[in-house]
Amino acid sequence: HTDEQIELATELNQIAIEVGDLERAVEGHEARGGAWLELGQMARAKGELDAMAKLADELRQPSQLWYVAEQRAQHALLEGRFVDADRLIREALELGELSQRWSARVSYRMQLYVLRRHQGRLDELAEPFESNSGAFQYRTYPVWDCILSRFYDELGREEESRVRFEALASEDFAGVPFNEEWLLSMSLLAETASSLGDGRRAKVLHGKLLPYADRVAIGVPEISIGSVSRYLGLLAGAMGRADEAMGHFDDALAINERIGARPWLAHTQYDYARLLVTRDPERAQELIETCLRTCRELGMAALASEATSLMDACRARGASATAAGE
Repeated sequence: HTDEQIELATELNQIAIEVGDLERAVEGHEARGGAWLELGQMARAKGELDAMAKLADELRQPSQLWYVAEQRAQHALLEGRFVDADRLIREALELGELSQRWSARVSYRMQLYVLRRHQGRLDELAEPFESNSGAFQYRTYPVWDCILSRFYDELGREEESRVRFEALASEDFAGVPFNEEWLLSMSLLAETASSLGDGRRAKVLHGKLLPYADRVAIGVPEISIGSVSRYLGLLAGAMGRADEAMGHFDDALAINERIGARPWLAHTQYDYARLLVTRDPERAQELIETCLRTCRELGMAALASEATSLMDACRARGASATAAGE
């Protein structure tokens, strides 16, 4: 319903400005900005954020200032500006504590998850995520189970990841609400299905996500994790459809580069290289080299480590092929 969302948000914004309701005008810009981001229209999404910021400065109310700081953190995370993101995430929490405490704390933890994931520091979140003040509070917010399933998988706690994943997969993921968090939720589940090697669930997820191949995976308003086509590529790979996976990864490379999502572009390059190691080692090596440059520039320690190991494997395979040819 993204196109309709833009139409309704535009109408809301126009009426709000006409009657002088600046709070509703801020919300109109926020709704439209999230829609533009989902459609990969980053210039328009940034324009909405700029308009929000001007109105929030005029209002000088913590709630609207929090909206702006939260959105700025979202954009910084998507683009790989991690120093800025770290500061903005904390600023958003401070403002949110004065206005919308529950929502602010949800957003803070979601954004911190993405930041620490990129930095290779997820282990720091184990205690706050599992404590009495942690993620269990958000049981009415199913995207959290998707995050936690992926979080445990990334930490190597497969059994805990699988328990949450199995619960979410019940009745072909019917319990995952089709709302503003759906693309984010399903994309996180796609990563987990791929990592767990669950080809049957991968097929289900692939069918659900395929109509959104041209979209950007976003959970409004907290985080975005890049092109949906990346997750389709992972799912196709888990199903053993290598040629189809390559097409998805090609699309994801183009979309992530176009929207400036450098961290997710690096992830796509790594995923694509993994697929190509045995099929096209030379192309795989090119992708890994580009991925590693981005990881070093941005400080993506975890992915850099994985990419380095993959590079070693790729070079070893290339050397074996050369020796065999000789």
